[in-house]
Amino acid sequence: LEVVEAAKDSIKKAETRLKKAKKSAVFHHSLFENFTPRQKYDAIFLVHTLEHLDNPVNVLKRAKSWLSKEGLLFIACPNANAPSRQIAVKMGLISHNS
Repeated sequence: LEVVEAAKDSIKKAETRLKKAKKSAVFHHSLFENFTPRQKYDAIFLVHTLEHLDNPVNVLKRAKSWLSKEGLLFIACPNANAPSRQIAVKMGLISHNS
């Protein structure tokens, strides 16, 4: 398992939890926009990531080049039109759904 993470404290927390569980992972402290892998991957998971990027299409194109010939890209994004987001707009907590 390899993880690309921009927040150093998130890496430290994950490393601590993995150590307690006697498991391990390789962490890359980087933005996706700057990350260059050393190998191709059979599976890439972008989980709640794209909505935080300035140019998600560019990152998707980059991620495609990181996949092996038969590799798969899995993406999970929150629903910008979810009722909770719509309520937050009406309450003035956020300016727009997305």
